[in-house]
Order: sequence, then C-alpha cells, then structure tokens
Amino acid sequence: MQRILEEYNSFFLNPDPSFEVRIANNNYYLWNCVLKGPPGSLYEGGRFRFTLNIPSNYPNTPPSIIFQNKPFHCDIRENGYVCWELQAKWSPSWRIRGIFGCLIGLLFNPVPHPGDRYEPDLLYCTNRPRYEQRAREITNLNRS
Repeated sequence: MQRILEEYNSFFLNPDPSFEVRIANNNYYLWNCVLKGPPGSLYEGGRFRFTLNIPSNYPNTPPSIIFQNKPFHCDIRENGYVCWELQAKWSPSWRIRGIFGCLIGLLFNPVPHPGDRYEPDLLYCTNRPRYEQRAREITNLNRS
C-alpha cells in the first residue's frame, strides 16, 4: 500500500498534463482517471475516462485499465480493456506513471491485430484514412 500511496501522491507533486487521477471511494486500489488526447495525435482534445484497477499484489502483478468512453483504437477493445503486451513484459520495477506513458505511446503507435474482426483493426489494416477519420469522429464526441 505504501508504494501505491507514493505513486498516487507523485501525480500531485509532479502533475502529468496528459492525465487526471482521483481515488475512487477512498479505495487506493481503484483510480478514476482521465486521459487527455495528446497534441498531434488523432485523439487531440479528447477526454477519455478510464479506471485503473490495482491488484492487491501490486507491483508483482500489473494494474489493468478499462475505458468507460473509449477512443477508436486497435488496442482498446470493445469492452474498454487495453489490449497490449504489458502483462507479458511486466516488471515490478515499473511504475504507474510509466504505464500511463505506454498508454500515450499506444495512441501514437497502434498495434493492429490482423485477422481480428474488430472494426478498428479492420480499418487500420485495410483503410487507414477511414480509421483516422473514425478516430477523429469519436474523439470529437469526447471533448469537454
């Protein structure tokens, strides 16, 4: 718990302009967050809400991220979960701020899943201009 408190407090001592974080219902294992679409990305100006679920055995197990209003993106599944290799590459030395940095990286560098029938994957692999258009359309619906 000490490490989670330290990491949470670091967002107030050294704020990250791309994210807003708040504890949900005094539960330090559940954070309500907002990802602000980074400048120069398809998601610029968007505000995407997600929860960060921190397991009780953190940092030995990585947290999970679930978007409530998700960006149109290959790596953010229909159920809001982020689909990435974080689980396989996880190291207890990683910190939540680093996870958030990886999330920003995914926005700029989608990893499509060829053969997947998920709309963002299909468009990314077959019609990149339409993929970018849809990403901007969804982002425009999530401005505030």
